[in-house]
Amino acid sequence: AYLLPLGIRPLGIPDEMRYAEIPREMLASGDYVSPRLNGLRYFEKPALGYWTAAASVKCLGENGFAVRLPYALATGLAALGLLLVVRREKGDRLALLSAFLFLCSGLVYFVGTYAVLDALFSGFVALALCCFFGATRSGAAKSRWGLLLLTGVFVGAAFLTKGFIALAVPVLVVVPYLLWEGRWRDLFRLPWIPLAGALTVALPWCIAIARREPDFWNYFFWQEHVNRFFSHAHAQHRQPFWFFIPVLLGGFVPWVFIAPLALKTSFHRRLHDPLFRFALLWVVMPFLFFSASSGKLGTYILPCFPGLAILLAMGLDDLLELDREKYARTLDVGIAIFSVPVGLLTLALLVAALGFADRLRSFDPHMMVRLGAGFLLALAVLGILYAAWRSKGWNKTVGLGLGAMLLCAGTQAIAPMGVSSDTGIETFLESNRSQVDPGAVVVGEVHTAAALCYVFKRSDIYVYRHRGELGYGLDAPDSQHRFLDTERFLTLLDGRGDRRLVVAIKAKYAQPLKDLPLQPVFEKEWNGIWLAVYDPALQARVSHK
Repeated sequence: AYLLPLGIRPLGIPDEMRYAEIPREMLASGDYVSPRLNGLRYFEKPALGYWTAAASVKCLGENGFAVRLPYALATGLAALGLLLVVRREKGDRLALLSAFLFLCSGLVYFVGTYAVLDALFSGFVALALCCFFGATRSGAAKSRWGLLLLTGVFVGAAFLTKGFIALAVPVLVVVPYLLWEGRWRDLFRLPWIPLAGALTVALPWCIAIARREPDFWNYFFWQEHVNRFFSHAHAQHRQPFWFFIPVLLGGFVPWVFIAPLALKTSFHRRLHDPLFRFALLWVVMPFLFFSASSGKLGTYILPCFPGLAILLAMGLDDLLELDREKYARTLDVGIAIFSVPVGLLTLALLVAALGFADRLRSFDPHMMVRLGAGFLLALAVLGILYAAWRSKGWNKTVGLGLGAMLLCAGTQAIAPMGVSSDTGIETFLESNRSQVDPGAVVVGEVHTAAALCYVFKRSDIYVYRHRGELGYGLDAPDSQHRFLDTERFLTLLDGRGDRRLVVAIKAKYAQPLKDLPLQPVFEKEWNGIWLAVYDPALQARVSHK
């Protein structure tokens, strides 16, 4: 379910194209130390996330499957970590259930099949916390030291993926847990081996980037961490404190419908259980930490989900053991609630196919095939949910999870991705490749630059109007000329010689260029993207005529 859809849909903007293009530029340049996007210094994140994608592309070729594969594998490794740590404490049944609940959670699935660093970061953090808990519960010294060393290795890997936040999240879980367990002396005894492991993994690149780019750590620490966390003025994606509450609830579909009663049952029964305490802190502390940040994105909350899966697995196990009828009613209610939107989707697809066929074909020539496949998919999900409703015991939980997983995986395969500029820009640019010869001057803007680089294998795109995430790189003395306002665009247009000039920008930014006296010889607008070509040879012929 995670692997098969990875190569079906085109890469989207902004995240997927960014995390595909930076590894492509690393492979092209041979520089694996200093991350660059569009040939510009790009210091928002360290290098490990780009290395994993570059390695995947090197092995499997330049395609969406290879770009997304590391993030799916990281999610699978997080599930494996849950499986091993819970099996050691509670046996096979709870271990399998914890991993299953985790993998079938909506947010975990969609982030794990999308090229974004949060899945990789969350996977490393989950493995680190699983190893640490295993170390605290191990009686053998050799095993304990080995697990502590692995804890540090995974923390170091998480640091090389997203930076100092990799230190904050595990500490926020580990410190309260040891205090709650009355093991405060371990706060002074246990950190040294993990610290050594983390330094061994992270320090070589940290030194290399400091020597190559002396300003990296100043920018990365103050701008990407301190300002983004504390400063409302500098924070990206500002959201209120309660932002992650609906994200957590929505991301835990379909389990959110059965979680309240199950969690209530386990809370009263297992509060003195070390694994329950650890999992509870695994959910609560990162949630509060990310909620306190000024900048918020829905994917930030992903590290909470492994702990949430462990808690729910314990709750369902307790509910089934204490009261099988209450367990059955709880699952039946969850199945019924989840079936409502699936049923409405089935009905909507049928109505669309019967009533709007001609209009939808003009929108997407393959729309009828997609509608038919979507209708059959929704019927299959309803069939699985019905079978789960009629079954008993654990089959109810398994059926609900498999229905949700099939819906998520199938949606990726049949959704008309090309109708949105965010998901279809790769296809749009590929269809107009003939307009962009190798010697052309190409102008984009912050939203389209990474896609232009990736599709046309360029790292010299000019950026029009807004600097955005490329601001740091564009401010460098050797790159300032690549930022264009309308006046600079005119200068570039006049000074391009006999080369074509190709513009691909958001249509809402294009009006000042459309008003210029010199008009393009080719012009096309698609889903809010404006593509224009200025060709001196063709324009000379038009002027002569």
